[in-house]
Amino acid sequence: MIDYTGDIAALQPYEKATLSRTHRYRGVALHQQGEFDLAIEEFNRAIEIMPEAVWTYFSRGLAYEAKDELDMALKDFNTTIQRRSDYTRPYRDRGRNYRRKGDYDKAIADFNTVMKMSTGMKMSTGRCPESTRMAQGVAAR
Repeated sequence: MIDYTGDIAALQPYEKATLSRTHRYRGVALHQQGEFDLAIEEFNRAIEIMPEAVWTYFSRGLAYEAKDELDMALKDFNTTIQRRSDYTRPYRDRGRNYRRKGDYDKAIADFNTVMKMSTGMKMSTGRCPESTRMAQGVAAR
């Protein structure tokens, strides 16, 4: 695997962004191939290069979730939400993880947040029918 071995601190901001994004994209491709450990390594490298790249935390959370490492996934989803609380997907996925852990109150709260944020949105901009179904299923328990 080709990797950058130079001094990251010496890179220009655009170079850091490009390098970090490249590691993230490699991580996404590895995740899609089921190579979750390698994907997490790529996401870690991307975060090391550019810790402010919020969607890398989200992507790493999905990889941890795929490995059933739900506490690690929740940590990354929490980081994503702390940095970008205006997107529904991190709430939905965090809620799904809470549901899998049996923490139904937190799951319902996250799914309710998704529904509240999605009210009036078009499907292409973040409305999430899956979250509605998930919240209804949890509430029925």
